[in-house]
Amino acid sequence: YTSPRVRSFTKEFYARFSANPSTSGFAEKGFDNGYYFTKQLLDYGLHFDLWWVEESDTVEFNGLQNRYRMFKTGENSGFEKHGVYLVRYKDYELIVLPSPVYPGNEEIIDKKEDF
Repeated sequence: YTSPRVRSFTKEFYARFSANPSTSGFAEKGFDNGYYFTKQLLDYGLHFDLWWVEESDTVEFNGLQNRYRMFKTGENSGFEKHGVYLVRYKDYELIVLPSPVYPGNEEIIDKKEDF
C-alpha cells in the first residue's frame, strides 16, 4: 500500500464496494488485465497484436501488480506475456525487486543487494 497508484486504486475500490481488495491481489490483477487490453484496443484497434510484433522489444506496461511485454511465440502462433515482479514480505512490508525480469535479463535475480 505504499505506491500512490495502489493507494488510489484501494480508495476507489473501497468507495465502490465498501470493502478493501483481498490480499490475494486478484482485484489489482483483474484491473491491470482489463486496463492493458482495453487500452490496446482503443489505441490500435482490433489488430493490436500486429503492433506487438513491431514494438515488442521496446514497449512495456507496468500495472499495479503486473508487468507486460508481449512476445510472438512462433511464425504461426500467438503471444506470451513476459515480465514478472519478484517480491518478498519483510515485517509486513512488500519489497519489490526494482527492475523487471524478462527472458534475457535473469541475472538481475542474482543481485542480492537489490532484494
